[in-house]
This record gives sequence, C-alpha cells and structure tokens, in this order.
Amino acid sequence: LKRTHTMGDVGLVQLWAALIYWIKYFIMCFAVSLSIRSKIKKLGPAGAEVRQPLLTAISNDSYYFQGHSPTDNITVFVRLGFRDGGERVEEWVSIITPEHGLLRFDSETGEPTHDDEIATPNLKFVCVEPMRKWHVSYSGDCTDSAGKRYAVSLDFNWTTDMKNWFEFDCDMSEKPLARSMAEQPWSVSYFRELKKTHQTHYEQFGVIQGHLQIEKEERKTLNLRGMRDHSWGPRDWGYMTRWLCLFAALEDGSAFHCTWAYHPLSPKIIIGYLWDKKNGFRAVEDATPDITAFGDDGVPPEKFSFKFRVKGDRRWHTAAVTVDHRVLYKPGKGSGILFEQAASFEVDSLKGYGISEFAYGRRFTSANSASSKFWGPPDVDLAASRRIASEHQQDIVFWLNQRNIVGTLASRALVDLIGGKGVGLNALSAGRFNVPKAFCVTSVAFRRHMQETRLGAALEKLIAQLTESSEVDEELNKHIGQAAQQLFEETPINDDISGAIMQAYEEMGANLNVAVRSSATAEDLENASFAGQHDTLLGIQGAEHVVAAVARIWGSLWSHRAVSYRQRNNISHADVSMCVVIQQFINADASGVLFSANPVSGDMKEIVLTSNFGVGESVVSGIVTPDTFMIERGQHGLAIASKNIAKKEQMYLLDVDEPENTLSDFGSPESSHHQSKIGREITLRPIHGDRQEEP
Repeated sequence: LKRTHTMGDVGLVQLWAALIYWIKYFIMCFAVSLSIRSKIKKLGPAGAEVRQPLLTAISNDSYYFQGHSPTDNITVFVRLGFRDGGERVEEWVSIITPEHGLLRFDSETGEPTHDDEIATPNLKFVCVEPMRKWHVSYSGDCTDSAGKRYAVSLDFNWTTDMKNWFEFDCDMSEKPLARSMAEQPWSVSYFRELKKTHQTHYEQFGVIQGHLQIEKEERKTLNLRGMRDHSWGPRDWGYMTRWLCLFAALEDGSAFHCTWAYHPLSPKIIIGYLWDKKNGFRAVEDATPDITAFGDDGVPPEKFSFKFRVKGDRRWHTAAVTVDHRVLYKPGKGSGILFEQAASFEVDSLKGYGISEFAYGRRFTSANSASSKFWGPPDVDLAASRRIASEHQQDIVFWLNQRNIVGTLASRALVDLIGGKGVGLNALSAGRFNVPKAFCVTSVAFRRHMQETRLGAALEKLIAQLTESSEVDEELNKHIGQAAQQLFEETPINDDISGAIMQAYEEMGANLNVAVRSSATAEDLENASFAGQHDTLLGIQGAEHVVAAVARIWGSLWSHRAVSYRQRNNISHADVSMCVVIQQFINADASGVLFSANPVSGDMKEIVLTSNFGVGESVVSGIVTPDTFMIERGQHGLAIASKNIAKKEQMYLLDVDEPENTLSDFGSPESSHHQSKIGREITLRPIHGDRQEEP
C-alpha cells in the first residue's frame, strides 16, 4: 500500500480552522477576564437575596435548599421558582426518610403570597441574615411512590460558616467559556443572542437544623449538610441541549460542584469548583470524559465516574457517582426533561452526598438514542428493559430486534446479557433504522461454556499469574493471552450451545454470509474504550464455521492487547464476559464510519463521516486515507462544512470465489482515485416519522 501524506490529505481547511480557533480562544480568555462583573457586589448581599425582576417571558427567579444526613439517611430538597412576571410559582418539596422512602409535593402553578415575599401559602423562605442564615418552613401534603398522601410539617434554619459564595458570573474559570465560544461563528447577532441567555447564579454550602413531622409520628430532628443557591434570568430547560449538574457536601467539610452545559449558542461549557476552608473556592477548568458519555440515550445512568481539574492545580481529581433511582423532581416534557435525583459521591476518596441533575432539552437528539425522537420509540421503558433482560437470563441466543426494550447502556442488566455492541444494535433496530438482521450469542452461553468445560479452571490459573504481578508485564501478557486463546479454539462447544447458534443462523437464511462481532460486557466504559481490542470476523458462511468463529471471538477476550488494556485500566479479568453478535454481512460498494460528534474536539454540532470503496474494514483498520466529510448541525438542519476526497488505492471486498469467502484487497480503479462513491455532492435528508429515508 502506497501511503501519501500530502497537504491535501491533511487539509488546509482544517489547519486554517485550527489556527482561527486558537486566535478566538485567546481573544475570549482576555475579553472574559476583563469584562466579568460581580452582580452581587453591585446589588450588595441584601439586594441579591431578595426577589429579582423578571424581564423576559422565560425569566426565572429560583431559590433552592438541599441537605442530607448520612447518619439518619434523611434527604430534604425544597425550591421556589418565580415565573411569568412573578405571578406563577414552581414549588418543589422532596423528602427521603428510611420509613417512608420518597415523599413529594410539586406544583408548577403555585401562587405567591405577596410581591416582596419568597413564599406560597404552603412553602415559605425568609432571609434572616444575607448570605449567612435563612429560615424555611413547609406545611402541607406529600405523596409517596404508591400515591398515598401524608401530612408533612417541615421547619428548619439554614446557616453557613462560608466567608464567601461562588458567583458563576465572575468566579468561574474563563477557559471553558472561551473554548466553547471559540468554536462558534462570531457575529454581532451571535453576541446579542448570547447576552439574552445570561443568568446570574450564586451558591453556598451550609447546615440545615430543624424538625420534620410526618402525620402524628415522632418528630424528627434534622441535622443535614448541603447546598443552597439563588439564580435569576432566562431559563427554559427545553432550550438546553444537554445539562448535567453534580454537587455534594464531602465528609471532611469540603464541597464540590461540576456542571456540563450544552446550549445551542455555547455548546460545551464546564463549570464548578472545589471548596475547603484552607483554599476557599477553586474553579473547575476542565473535566473528562464529555457529557455524552453519561446518559446520552435520554436515561440517566445509575453509576458513572469522571475526572476534573481545578484552577491552580495541574493534577486530575477523580469523582465517582452513584445515583438514587428515585426522582425528586421531573417536570413535564413541554419544557424539556429534568431528572433531579439524590446521589452519593466519592471525590478523591472522600465520601459525600448531594444531587445529580440530568436535563434534556426539546432539541436533544442523541447519538446513542433509539430514535430521533426524544425518548426513542413510544414503548421504550427502562424498567421494561431490566425486566426483559432478567427474563432472558437463561437464553443462549437473543435476537436484536426487540422494540419493547430500551436500547440503552444505562441498563446494566442488558449490557451484562448482550454486551455494549449488542445493546447499541438493538437500539438502532428499535429506532427503526435499516440495520442488517442479527442475533447475539449471550453472556449466558459464554459463562456456561466456561463452567461446563475445563476452560474455567484453566483460566483461573492463568488469571492468578496475572494478578500476582502489580505491574504490566507485556511478555507475560502475550504468553498468557496466546495460551488462553488456544484453549478456546481447542475446547469444543457443547451440543446445547452450538445447536442453538446453528439454529439461529439457519433462521437468518441458508448459507448466509455473516459478520461475527465481539460485544464484551466491559466494552466502551465511561473511562475506558475497548475499540480494536477484540476480534471481528467478516464473511463467515456455514453453520459450523459460525460456531468456530464464536469460539475465536470468545478467545479474543484474552488477546494480548485486551489483557494489557484491562490491567492498565484496573478492570478485573474475572468479571468480564464476551457476547458475540452474528449479523448479516453486506458486501458493500462503499462504506465507512460516521462519528455523531467530532471525535477530536468533542463538538456535538459536527458529524464526521469517513468512507472508502468496498467493505469498511479498510477504513476501520487504517490501511487507507479515506474520504472525510465534515457535516454541521445548524439551526436550519444539516450542511456540509468541508470535504476531503482522498487518493484511495486499496479496498476490501468479499471474494466469493475463495472457498472460505475470505476478504481480499483489490486496487481501486485508477479512475476512482480522486472520486468518492458517495459523490462530490451528497444530499442530506432528515429522518422523518419512524424510518430513515434513503440518501
């Protein structure tokens, strides 16, 4: 293969775009640092704590208190949000106790008591000392998960020993904002629209002390730690593309906050802080991975982890989050979807308790969601997903066309059954995309094969050799990987499992050419990607060959690359299983890879498409420089921003003349070196209704 690295392949357009980006980034860093002004300093602490004027139709003036006691396992969460010029009030009251679970009262149509009071007839907030002490009281009904009503009386003081507060206008790092704005096309109208979306927001952590009375039960004494905030300005959850807000009070008295905000005018902003008595507030400057790694299918995950970096500290801090499944508040779909949930945290080994907020706007379209609609197909349901996954726990074969379950990586039970790739393909099928027919050999088959043969005991001995070493030994990993793969290839699969695979293959079609693909249960985690670590076999034909291919894919779980990768990322060898997707093979005229977000910058507005003639293996394996199309999501739909038609000198096709239908590489026709099968002018069409239109 002749490789070319000309300026045309790299793309002058991309180089110029990168240069412009960095110029705009440094301009914004400088401009933001000069222009930021404290609204609280202008108003004064007392002036900032009172109700603020609502200047637009979507303006909101919100007061929020939250606290948790790990000793008593009690969570309290209350909010008042004034809208429609102050004539309508959003009321949120959520209480979690060991005896009653979650008790809730929420209303989006409350009425304020007086123009200057932060109160409704049931819920009242009184500022006793600005930025130091508040009194909160609630008297009314709350409802449990079964719909039973309880009379609830809540009365507490919120106090803080923080000497200051975090004001997002002037205390956030300028770098995330500059990064986001540098990616946007600048114009006078852009900055004018950006100004219209501005909110003022400040928050503090403190202590809740008071009492809780439920019906005529014994009155509970409250001693909770948590956060309170006040924000005002335009807010419409439906306009927000994605939002993830996490905050917690930590066990040593410190506090933590990290928010990812995706907005059409500023698509990727990361804000937040670490606070402790010694250092005060230190603003978050960056966090990884991107928000799209968490709940990008419209369902918040139960567990996830990430890293973040704060100003003045070059090291990465770690955070692990476990979300309580009970939803404290979830408004109607008309204004987007917000999941307000209690959560436990571990930040740099410090335990803490706080809140997880996942929000999805009306404009949200996920790369991983089951369809272009917000929730995917109408019958999608996370609980159903887990129930059906449980019902299939004894199945060897799982057909990837089940529309009555959610195709989401949030359902751990489903991932454990059919692996990450299986879940993704089922999601596409459920979303009515044109997916080649497929079934999955489940983890049940893999585990049975391990238990019912000598493999299990043999692999335990190999794993013991790996875990004896604290460092990655590449030679040892290579030796053990080869030994494990040989064991899989030499160990016959019992008739029960092989018979089920053969029967499913025959149901797909007689002597059909298939792709046999890995789908590991530890594939594409929040903090690790297994791309290229496991095998994929293309153009397999015949039931016996398919069974042999399944054994080989199982063995690839122990490839040298996969073993070393698991060790480096502290993933247990004993806990992973391999599922196998059997899918109809398409001997394509042209194919490639589409990234629903820019894989380099993470920009959700950019779709990157790479393609070549023939089967996509030439693109995936990197043996050619493919054609590259940059497609932008804009206010008026999709548009091609740039394209680079590369000199493509090789392609893969299925050689049907070979006895085993192997893939062969054929030189592309000379006349096609500077052409694209997609065409120099490709037509982009949106997905309408419940099907994907032909391009």
